[in-house]
Amino acid sequence: MRIWTLTLFIFIAPGSIALAATTVPPTLSELQQYALKNNISSPDQQAQLSSLIGGSESADALLFNNPVIDGNSGKRRSVAGNPDNIQQTEWGAGVSQTFEIAGQQGYRQESAQFAMSAFREESLDTRNQVLLTTSTLFYQIVTLQEKVRLEREAVELFSRAELVVSRQRQSGSATRLDNNVATIERQLANNQLLTAQQDLKDTRNELARFLLTSEDAIPEMKGDFDTTAKPLPYTYASLGSRLEKSPKLAALEWQEKSAIAELELQKAARIPDVTLGVSYSQDGPDDSREDLTTLSISVPLPLFQRNEAGIGQATTAVTRSRLAINTAKNEQQQTLKNQWDKLNNLKDRVRILNQQVLPATDMNKQLTLLAQENGQSSLPDVLLTSQQILNAQRTRLDTLLEYQTTRLKLENIANWSGQELP
Repeated sequence: MRIWTLTLFIFIAPGSIALAATTVPPTLSELQQYALKNNISSPDQQAQLSSLIGGSESADALLFNNPVIDGNSGKRRSVAGNPDNIQQTEWGAGVSQTFEIAGQQGYRQESAQFAMSAFREESLDTRNQVLLTTSTLFYQIVTLQEKVRLEREAVELFSRAELVVSRQRQSGSATRLDNNVATIERQLANNQLLTAQQDLKDTRNELARFLLTSEDAIPEMKGDFDTTAKPLPYTYASLGSRLEKSPKLAALEWQEKSAIAELELQKAARIPDVTLGVSYSQDGPDDSREDLTTLSISVPLPLFQRNEAGIGQATTAVTRSRLAINTAKNEQQQTLKNQWDKLNNLKDRVRILNQQVLPATDMNKQLTLLAQENGQSSLPDVLLTSQQILNAQRTRLDTLLEYQTTRLKLENIANWSGQELP
């Protein structure tokens, strides 16, 4: 048991680092390794481990009930035949021990061992959740970095358009309405840029809080977030076959075993404990001192208290554990199917954007610039084309982010990410 506890402590201990002093790495794989050692979940797991260690040590105690030592001493003075009023000192001492006779210690040890096994699986599940959160925030930051660049280009684009319209108005070839429209588009672009910058700042802060560090330690993230063209290293069937071995489900199964052991412990508590005692005393006057050694045995009669409350609560815990297992299995299977279908849908949407929409918008951009140079393009045409280009690029970024987050959730359900990292 102690070797098992030590193993768990080594597994959890790296996460107890308080605040990171080094700069957070910018790539996904390095960031994941960094997050496993520095994350907000570690203090809670350390506290839970301490509680389990205490329960394990209590269950391994030689005797659940501590021995009882008692002693007494007194003065005796005989009234009759005692003209000198002499007092006699009498004393006694004893020790008693209560024994469990229905195998309670074995059930208690089983419950503690199963709880420790459940904690180990929960730790693996928490580890996967740390990787999921870290990877999700990474892709959010990468996407928002691209959005900031895109919105900054949009501001520059509409600023140039506003400048051109302003010059045209001075020459009389554009109206005040045209100038107002161009100004509104530039201000809207500024608003989009400020929104993207704030979203990026908020997400960086969220990652910093999760990693127990400051925002200043978060660098610009680097990574390719368009991986839709790469084939997935798994199939739906291979992911489905891994569901039964997921840490979350394994933890629930160990919790059920622990609850069953606790139920047996509560049932065994119906059998009364036996208390054995031995005592020694010296009574009487000094010239006729009596030494008395007494052996005692006591057993409470289980007439009124049959531990119904404890058994009822333990039975409820077992029922809830089994219900939780069935619910988790159904949820995992349904979620896996939904996320797999969603992932394929997103892949098709990204393909349409990459192969059909973006090439067309790029062509329109070139045609618009050419028409502007030749004086053949009006302001509404320029604004419409520019908005289409921006909307297509924004939609692509949002779709790619949704694809990556869906993929991460899918792999987390089947414990795929947990297998790939050491």
